[in-house]
Amino acid sequence: ENGGFGYGMNMGAKEAVGEYIVFVDSDDTLTPDALSRIADYVSQDVDFVMYRVAFCRPNEITREIEPFPKEKDVCIEGNERVVKWIFTTFQPYKRGFYHVWTKAFKRKILIEKNIRFRSDLFLGEDQVFVCDFLQHAESMYFTETKCYCLIKWPLNKREGGLGSALLSPEDFLYNQRENYKSLIALYENKSVREVKVYAVNYILDRP
Repeated sequence: ENGGFGYGMNMGAKEAVGEYIVFVDSDDTLTPDALSRIADYVSQDVDFVMYRVAFCRPNEITREIEPFPKEKDVCIEGNERVVKWIFTTFQPYKRGFYHVWTKAFKRKILIEKNIRFRSDLFLGEDQVFVCDFLQHAESMYFTETKCYCLIKWPLNKREGGLGSALLSPEDFLYNQRENYKSLIALYENKSVREVKVYAVNYILDRP
């Protein structure tokens, strides 16, 4: 039975046997050499890898719409340093830090820390998941390599898709509150001021 996004992601992570987990939305894909490149990056035994996105049409890779910071690949160690880098240098207001499909996660952490997608959320479940993971990530590798292909489907291909559902005000506010709580929990545990600033801006800007 279709249990929804979170259930499907959790089942995939549970059944996986590899050292790292890569998530791909059902209407997107990976670039052809993504997994081999990611394998090179995780050889440094980091807790997760962040990579760039190529914006694509169904049959070809087109231009990159939202450029990432023009800097070399970087490896960061130390939990607070990882969190601070994501909420500062990465420029999270311009480029969402929360997408699970721009990351390869160490499966051992997901299993041992019981990090799962919440089935009660319909907006921002990625962000809650990533915040939970960042509580435990001691190292990361960021690469400018485009490993994920975000496909820009024609509008008529998306009818009845994820963007067609409207939430009630109560459901929307519940999702907002739970996302805010996950961000504040990350701030309280790591004392990175930029996380709190982001949390406040998230609440003020999202409606």
